[in-house]
This record gives sequence, structure tokens and C-alpha cells, in this order.
Amino acid sequence: MSGSTSWRSAFGQVRACSGVLMLGLVQGMAIGWSSPALTKLRDGSGPFQPTLDEASWIVSLFDLGCGLGVLVGAAVFTRVGRRRTLLVGPVSFSCWCLLTYFATAPGYLIAARALAGAGQGMCMSFSYIYVGEVATPAMRGALILTVTLLLPVGQLLAYIVGPVVSFWTQALVPLPGALLSGLLMLFVMDETPFYLAMQGQHDQVVATLARIRGRGHLADEDAGGAVRAEAAAVREAVERQQRDAATWRDTLRPPGAKRAAIIVLVESGALAAVGVTTVLAFTQQIFEHAGTPVRADVSAAVLIAIKVAMVLVSMTLIERLGRRLQLGLGAVANSVAMLGLASFFLARDVLGADVSGVRWLPLVCLALFISATGVGVNAVPQVLMSELLSQRAKGLVAPVAVVIVSVTSFGLNKAFLLVGNRYGFHLPFGLYAVTNLLVAVFTFLVVPETKGKTLAEVQELLRDADKADKVKGRKPSWDPRIGEKLAKNSLELTYTFPGANKSVIADLECDND
Repeated sequence: MSGSTSWRSAFGQVRACSGVLMLGLVQGMAIGWSSPALTKLRDGSGPFQPTLDEASWIVSLFDLGCGLGVLVGAAVFTRVGRRRTLLVGPVSFSCWCLLTYFATAPGYLIAARALAGAGQGMCMSFSYIYVGEVATPAMRGALILTVTLLLPVGQLLAYIVGPVVSFWTQALVPLPGALLSGLLMLFVMDETPFYLAMQGQHDQVVATLARIRGRGHLADEDAGGAVRAEAAAVREAVERQQRDAATWRDTLRPPGAKRAAIIVLVESGALAAVGVTTVLAFTQQIFEHAGTPVRADVSAAVLIAIKVAMVLVSMTLIERLGRRLQLGLGAVANSVAMLGLASFFLARDVLGADVSGVRWLPLVCLALFISATGVGVNAVPQVLMSELLSQRAKGLVAPVAVVIVSVTSFGLNKAFLLVGNRYGFHLPFGLYAVTNLLVAVFTFLVVPETKGKTLAEVQELLRDADKADKVKGRKPSWDPRIGEKLAKNSLELTYTFPGANKSVIADLECDND
């Protein structure tokens, strides 16, 4: 591939993902809205002053809306197309901004946050799928990493701008980005070649690939031949998947498949249970209650800046430490951080100890927590999902994991302020210390190390649990032919961070040659 062709291809793929990239920034601002906005509402500088119960509803309905968005998105994603499904995001976020701006009572903000959550849930999983279906293997990792980075960057923007502007200005800050992402999706982004092939629009597959790959002149023998070859490969992959499609029940029948699903559900679904969503939703309020020597809004912004940096660090560490060690050590560090916070509030609020000499402790503990989650539970479970599950199993397990996170996050965030103010904040942080420790134990005892292993070797690790059943004379509950079908289907796409699962991807590409 020539340098000019490579440049045109990269530009075409960035253009095709432009709406998704802008939407990632808006998603981050939606996540980061609660902490600075809640401070304004509680101190009377908003349109009304909510009670603690009303404030907890405003924050927690975002999480419940996220779960609803995932379920709706999963139902319509294969029917109306990838691009049209993603368009729900800009509409939801625009409505959130306007409802927030014109809010005069808690009900407006509760509805607004539910809408924002629905947009977040709809786009959170399917943005990565869209990128995976339009990008080449060489560009896919960089684009997925960019989307991943833009979420905390959006949070950082919300944490920096939110405290220095009015409640109403903060409500409108994400609106231009939401509108721009919608316009880009309508007029710039293409439907993915895989979806077009599923609909039998094979001429459109060729035309779309030509635009995305920067090879508009199909009359050119080299460019046109490469595009048509890729279109034929896409068509073959889709037809093979439709021909060999297995039922959802069959998806989890092969040896180790259920074990892999449980691992991914526990590690991915633990995001809220270990305290991540609570800390992000109430960062400023935690610092205000702790009385840290640094201003609460500044401390919150510093934490999110650390989170952005740790996303980059995690990409380097994961190939050096390995998945299990990085995830397990991250959970241990999280437990230590939460134990430190629980001890601080217990000593001050229950035991009546003088903590003036350690007022810096909450900031240090939360900095450790954000760093550890950035390299652990925020990143590694997505890599494990790409390496342990077949493509079809991802479609079953990923939405369930998001719903688990949404429901647990809703319950924990709804209770956080109420329990903390009534019984003491040492209780929720003590709970998070325990759940992180349990995740660490589960990780070290159950999660296999997949670093540097081929797909076959990963599956062999998972089958070890089934060997005990065979020794006891139990009949295997699977058909090898089903395993062959699922293995073929899993070749369609792999969504993973740069550097993750290199050997697996290489094996798949070799098998396809």
C-alpha cells in the first residue's frame, strides 16, 4: 500500500468514525455532570434545592437509564442498522441538555438523567462495535483507544468547566457536541459493510468500503481489486455466520464456555460493586465531606486527570504484567484505598478522633483508587471478554454485564448519600473494601492468564474445569460440531485494545488466508 493510499485510508476511517468520536466526548461529559451540578443544587445556586432523597434519585436514574438503553439497543441494533441505532445517542443527550436547562423541579432532572443514561447505554457498547466493523485491523486498535480516552477526557472537561460556570451554562456545554455528533452521523458516517452485507446490499458494500478505505476510483485495477476482495470477505463472513448460526443455548454449551461467561460477568459486572460509579458520581461531595486541604472541585479534576493518564498506562502494562496479575493487583489496591477512606470516616465521625493531621488521606486514597481502577477493572475485563468469549457469546454476555452494572450502580448510588449522612460514610467505603477484596480473590483463583496464548490454548485452559466432570464419568453436555460453528463465527470480528490478544488475532488471520 502506497503512502498516499495509506493516508487516504486512515482519513476515511477517521471520517467514518467521526460521529462516534464526538459522541464519546459527550458521553464523558454526561458521566461527569453529576458531581459539580449536585454541589450547585445543594448550595442553592440552581433552580431549586433538592432533598437528599431527590438528589439521590437525580444521580441514580442515570444508571437505570443506562441499563434500559442497552436492552433497547440490543433489540434494534441488527434490525435498523448500526448508524441509526447510534443516532439515538445525540437525540437523548440533546434532550438531556434542554430538560436540564429548563428544569424547575426535581422531576425534570430525574427525567433528564434517565434520558442521558439511555443514550449512554445505547452508545456505550455499540460504538465499539461500529468502529470494529468499519476499521481495518491496523487502525481498529487506535480508534477504539481514542473512543476509550475521550470518555474520561469528557469527564475531565465537565469537572473543570462545571465548577466555574452557572448551573444553566453547565447544562448547555455538552449540547453543541451532541448536535455535531448527530449531524456527522447523518451526513458523514456510513452504515457498516457488515450490516449492509446482512441486508443483501452487496453493491453498497463495495461502494461503502471504497469511501472508507479512501479508494474512490474503482476503475483502478489495484484499488478496485482490493476493495472487491475485502467486500467478498465480508460477504463470506456474514453468509457463513447466517448459515452456521447456533442458538443462544448452544453458544454456552462448548467446554469452558459457561466458565468464561461467569468470569466475564463477574469481572465486568463488578464495576459498580467495587465503588467506581459511586466515586465518579459523588467525587466532589466526598471531598467536601472529608474536608480535604485542597478545594473539592480541584481535587475532583485531579482525579479524573489521573484516570485519563492511567488508561494509557494500562495499555502498556497489560502485555507486561498479564491480565490476571494486573486485574488482581488493581483490586487489592482498590481494597486498600477504600479501607483507608473507611478508616478515616470511622475515626472522625464515630470514634471522635482528631484527624486534622491526616486530612490529606482521602485525596491520597481516592488517587490510589482511581489509578488502580484505571489499570484494572476499567480496562482488563474488556480484554478478557475479547479473549475468552466467541463473537456470538459476546453478543449475549456483554449486554447482561452492562445491565448488572446498571442495576447495582443504581442501588448503590441511590443509597450512598442517604446511608452516609445517616449512619456514616465508613459503611459504604467499608463495603467497597470488602467487595474489592472478593474480586481480587476470585481473580487469582478463577481467572486464567491469557497473555501470549493462542485461542486454542485459552480454550484449553477453560476446558480444564470440564475434565473433572469427565473423570467422574459425567457425559459432556456439548456437541463438537457446535464448537466448530462457534469457532467460525468468532472469526468475524474481535474488539480489543492495542496489544491485547495479538497471538489470537494472528492465528485467526493465518487461518483465513
